[in-house]
Amino acid sequence: MVQPANRDDQAAARMLARESLIPADLVTFYDSIADVTWADVGNGYFLDPPRYVLLWIQEYGAVDVGQTGGLVIGSNGAGLSYVAGPDGTVYRTLTASLDEPELDKVADDLRQFLELPERRLGPRWAIRAHTAPAARTDFIDRSMPVGSPTHGPWRPGTAFT
Repeated sequence: MVQPANRDDQAAARMLARESLIPADLVTFYDSIADVTWADVGNGYFLDPPRYVLLWIQEYGAVDVGQTGGLVIGSNGAGLSYVAGPDGTVYRTLTASLDEPELDKVADDLRQFLELPERRLGPRWAIRAHTAPAARTDFIDRSMPVGSPTHGPWRPGTAFT
């Protein structure tokens, strides 16, 4: 789901830009799009609206990404955060704590970050990301036993092996 940006979102992005806390491509993104939610990709894939990013930085400060500070811009739905460095590099935390975060680089820039679901799951998924997984069959691993999580719906009396 993509939520269009409103004036508050655009104002928050401009405020982050004035403080040189946000990569230019994220400012451009937030001018049109407030947030993105792909709840059905893995544990989820969430890009926060700029007003949340601004609140985070005001309350907790920047996340250490080496020599500079980064912004928490979203999460993966499993407690790990996505952090954008001032140069545009996007990192994922390796633990849920942001006190002394261990980071893994996941993308060189916002565009590459937003293409991750498509590269991971294929272009058909990205185009049809709004389709409920239960209605799709192209993700089924036919080598798994019937009733296993990757084969299809579990049926009573079916055991996992």
